[in-house]
Amino acid sequence: MRTYVQQTAPEQLVEEMGLGAAAIGEIITEIRSKLPGAETPPALEPDAARFRLFDSITIFLKNVAQRQPLMVVLDDLHWADRSTLLLLEFVLERLEPARYRLL
Repeated sequence: MRTYVQQTAPEQLVEEMGLGAAAIGEIITEIRSKLPGAETPPALEPDAARFRLFDSITIFLKNVAQRQPLMVVLDDLHWADRSTLLLLEFVLERLEPARYRLL
């Protein structure tokens, strides 16, 4: 995601991320420099903040995939922490099965 953010025009990122840009900017700091208007989201309880982040990332990935084919490479998944695995599970549960293929 970081590489995509770095290579994409700010206007397109705003369109693809919408209000989720601020939440995603919490983990991909390049968003803050490309989209200075993306303010820090209000503080939430940890579970609610995680849901907001996961939902924002899912919406972003769906929007990108509608514009162009999207390939997500999961390298060294065996080293993934619990939060990363929870994000992956969250995203996969919300994607249309016809839109992705697990290899």
